[in-house]
Amino acid sequence: GKIMKEPRGTALRRRGENQDIEARAGNVPESDSPKGRSRGDTESTESSTSSHVRKVEKLLRSFVATIRGLTPKHYLGLALLACMLVVMHKNNIIIGKKGLIVKKVTNIERRLTQSQFYLHFWTYISPGALASWKKAKLYYETQRPLFEEAARNFELHPYWLRTKIDKVDAGWYEMISLRAKAMADMYEENGRDDFKIEKDKCEMYRFFTKNKFRTAPIHGYWDDYRTFTRDLFDDKAVPKNASWPTFFKCCHLTQGSSESTRMLKSRDYVHSNKKDLSSFIKAKWNYRADDWERPWAHDMNKLTDSLVPGIMVQGPYPMSIDEMERGGKKTVFEL
Repeated sequence: GKIMKEPRGTALRRRGENQDIEARAGNVPESDSPKGRSRGDTESTESSTSSHVRKVEKLLRSFVATIRGLTPKHYLGLALLACMLVVMHKNNIIIGKKGLIVKKVTNIERRLTQSQFYLHFWTYISPGALASWKKAKLYYETQRPLFEEAARNFELHPYWLRTKIDKVDAGWYEMISLRAKAMADMYEENGRDDFKIEKDKCEMYRFFTKNKFRTAPIHGYWDDYRTFTRDLFDDKAVPKNASWPTFFKCCHLTQGSSESTRMLKSRDYVHSNKKDLSSFIKAKWNYRADDWERPWAHDMNKLTDSLVPGIMVQGPYPMSIDEMERGGKKTVFEL
């Protein structure tokens, strides 16, 4: 009559043994037993690894077979393709630093980063941008009354009235683009070339001197690079009593990216660097401005393409010690 209870540990051991027996007999799925799960996981991992290895081997065999199947005509075609890509990259045809692809991507990037949305976006996520914006806003508000007063008493040349601003919050790039469009339209419609006062250094300095603006001394203008090169090396381009350094400038290149200004340190420097200077002068004479990475390139390039190449040499502009506060030393400014 008494029911004998087994200790708890004994019952658990027997239950586990019974599961192993049932699993071996086919009554319990093998994966349900601890041993079954371990063996199944191992086999699955091994199978997956083996599958990847087979795929890699298949790809390698296919690659080797393709290489072996190439004929001299294939190699010639690949060589021609490589040469074509090198030439395209060197000459900025589609690819390269100024190729079509880079131009498109750069233009999109510049339009985005100069958009009002982008600029305002950064003021929300960047404390530095917000601080800069607030400082600029304060400066604008303090200067606006001064500009308004000056505008009331200033007669604007009709040429600059053509710029049409179609919205109040136009950004910096948009303002330049609208201005370039107005100048290009007037040039194409009426041949107006007033833009030369800012796009041609020679015309700009002629205007300054004609209207008695103070500038650094100008030693001369040249409309032929060969004549200038001879005059430079014959000590005719820079007067004998002139101060050094002097500055070589290409009149038809105004963008900083053109790197068309060269400081001539001394007369000895000119004579000891004849080969380098000759190459530089010729290269800059033949160079044409290209605002390819700017949104106003289409209109501005019309203007700069019309410019006639020119060269000018300008002397230094010594600033007084009171103006520059440099410990009693005069400072040369390239203007």
